[in-house]
Amino acid sequence: MGWRALALTLWADWWRRRGHYGHGLRRLRWLAWRDQPDTLRLQRLAQCWRDHGRPLPGRWCRALDAACAVAGGFPRERCNARRLALLRDSLTGPRVVAMQEAREAFVAWLQARAAGGVCVVGNAGSVLERPRGAEIDAHAVVLRFNRWQPPGQDLTPALGHRLDVWVAAPDCRALPLQTPAWAVITGADPLVAMEGWPQVQALRARGVPVLTVPLGVWRALVDRLGAPPSAGALVLAWLTTMGLGQGLHMTGIAETVAGDSHVLGGWHRRGRRHAWDRERALVAQWRAAGLLSFLPPRSPASPAPESHA
Repeated sequence: MGWRALALTLWADWWRRRGHYGHGLRRLRWLAWRDQPDTLRLQRLAQCWRDHGRPLPGRWCRALDAACAVAGGFPRERCNARRLALLRDSLTGPRVVAMQEAREAFVAWLQARAAGGVCVVGNAGSVLERPRGAEIDAHAVVLRFNRWQPPGQDLTPALGHRLDVWVAAPDCRALPLQTPAWAVITGADPLVAMEGWPQVQALRARGVPVLTVPLGVWRALVDRLGAPPSAGALVLAWLTTMGLGQGLHMTGIAETVAGDSHVLGGWHRRGRRHAWDRERALVAQWRAAGLLSFLPPRSPASPAPESHA
């Protein structure tokens, strides 16, 4: 057993759990593989490069192909080989082309509705303090994230109910009650890995196209933040590239949270791997550049608009 490779692997695993994405983590993965070039170390190395949005060097791709072809008979080696195959198939092939075409259709769909407003509704608990549900639902497109409807509670006055685009983390298993027009799975473009996920299969059974965010958007955020971006920052970064003009609004994202941090209540904790302060600063820059804005304040003299589905 390579004790140095094991120590480097465990150290890198700890860095990843803490959300420390950067050159230091990539170097740890490379050193571990150099010391012990087995399928586990190669899988961790390739996944690290994917997590950071970077293409694999050609010689690593050849090593990846060779490892997939000669996987041993031990269960762990077969498992690592399957993961390597998923990473390899995420680089090129018909699924990559199909996803690019689906994204282009999604962008065109949003641009056609931008004049009516696109509202991105985050899950910060502060949105419950503002009864803006009707105004949210009055937008032409409403995007929401993961679980946002507490069971047994009607939060329509604060949150609205409309759902056109559902954004879900890879570990979100609870599907929305409504059937959205589109679904977006966050993360480092898991377009191949998600094929076997139950929630993706269930969405497709409803006729919902399931997309991923382009890897280049993810990489730019990782480089900027030094950490994996939250779903809200990732989706906003993608939307700001689509030329939606002044119609892109947000609420419940990049806010200084007091009290309950989530619409589901205090038991639901925000992710600890994200660089929240740096994300707020980045969103502030987008706002200053006119790429998006908070949901406009309602004049006290003006009645709330009627909600529509």
